[in-house]
Amino acid sequence: NAAEAERQCLTVLNQAPCHVDALAILYKIRNATGVKAAAEALLTRLVTINPNILWATNEISMLLFLKGDRDKAEVHARNAIRLLSVPMR
Repeated sequence: NAAEAERQCLTVLNQAPCHVDALAILYKIRNATGVKAAAEALLTRLVTINPNILWATNEISMLLFLKGDRDKAEVHARNAIRLLSVPMR
């Protein structure tokens, strides 16, 4: 249930504002339900806290590019390329 997952994420983030899993899940919920401004803010917060999450870095890059903020999009796109260049362990 999305409403319950959202409630639990908010509870976790109240206690631990930098909890990346809660931020990621809440982002996905907000994005899927069309709450785009909140989704973008959550995604931005997520990649600020941990810039090494490839899917989030790629997603914020595309979002910014589509909004026309090409300079910020490029920063994240370059980071995504860097992440792709790191050997897998």
